[in-house]
Amino acid sequence: MRPTAGRRLRQLRQLGLIALCTGLIAASCTSSERQTLQTEQADRPVDTPETADADEPAPENGDGDEAGDEDEPVASGQTNADRSPANGSNAGPSTADDPSPLIQATFSHRRERQEDTYDVRMLGVVEGASTDFADEPGRCYFVLGTLTPTETEFNVSDAFSAPRFYLTTNGVDLEPMRSECDATDVEAAGYDWILHASATVGTSYEFFESFFVPDISPTDPSVVIAGDPAYGDARYFTADILPSIPTPPPPTYGANEFMESAPPMTGTTITMERSFQGATWERELVALVETDVSASAPQPGTCVTILSRTTLTRVEDDIPSTVPGGFLLVDGRLNNRGAGECDSRAFDAAGWTWYITADVALGEPVFSYEEFFLPADRPNVINAVGADIPASNAAQFFIPPEIRNSVPRAD
Repeated sequence: MRPTAGRRLRQLRQLGLIALCTGLIAASCTSSERQTLQTEQADRPVDTPETADADEPAPENGDGDEAGDEDEPVASGQTNADRSPANGSNAGPSTADDPSPLIQATFSHRRERQEDTYDVRMLGVVEGASTDFADEPGRCYFVLGTLTPTETEFNVSDAFSAPRFYLTTNGVDLEPMRSECDATDVEAAGYDWILHASATVGTSYEFFESFFVPDISPTDPSVVIAGDPAYGDARYFTADILPSIPTPPPPTYGANEFMESAPPMTGTTITMERSFQGATWERELVALVETDVSASAPQPGTCVTILSRTTLTRVEDDIPSTVPGGFLLVDGRLNNRGAGECDSRAFDAAGWTWYITADVALGEPVFSYEEFFLPADRPNVINAVGADIPASNAAQFFIPPEIRNSVPRAD
């Protein structure tokens, strides 16, 4: 079970107390406090659904939380790694006290009660800067690697089925912290956030996961955990910190056979039933338009924008606050970049509204745009344009039309 916000605060407090009680000012801690910390570090129990903090609410599969936390632990003494070794895996059995070498370690991963399976290659850990969102001075560490789906439940893998990562520092297993860490350099090197890792079978995804370590913790991380100890799929690796960001290996691309029967995007109106909203939408994907990147884009590239005409035709309860998003499948990977990296002024001037801020009313069409950033160092073949949640049986894939270079009026 991943630590919740409350447990995260306790982790930071524990890191600070460990630093005080084991550093140069150990006299500031009582003998009982030092003994308690020594005992906790020597024999830290792993949280399970039975031993997790009783005063913390169970995480929900909503915004800002991980899907799949309803997974059940495997039988005692058995791990997912024991049951599904990778073809060509070089990551043998490991523990927190005896971790395996990280760099170029390979293994197969499949989370309990998930259908997606991945080949994983670990590339190392690099140190980076924190952002202004950090509550205290500190530094960041980025775990780097590649994921390649070998089996998927739907046409693309679900990013939430990818392995979870933790970073052990001073005996505390830290959870990822995305907004506190400046990922500009690792993104420019070709890595993307692991929670955007949706791809077709055979398509590689170069990922990073980021961790914030407060300066009150004086030592470097010691262990990278791939998987979740509470559910028996954890692998333990040495936190090998590299002096610079490694170049990702050459990418691989899947065949995307499912697109052979896809309809064309142009002229097609689709019905979208969204049971979790109690709503029905009618949508027409109007055009794809290529535009310039914004000044804040971290690397060279271009932007492609989906223009849509969407109408809420039925709702059971409250009016949804936004229209559903679309997606691009580019080089076999779901593209999730665009907000803040693309220049949207031409769309605003032509009467289109960013889909997140569009006003929704029953029976009234909404003319919206959604931007996607395509880095210049990739082939950028647009395999499909789609609507609804990509990693689900509700997703609808369409053959992309010719890309326009001018913005039409919204009407």
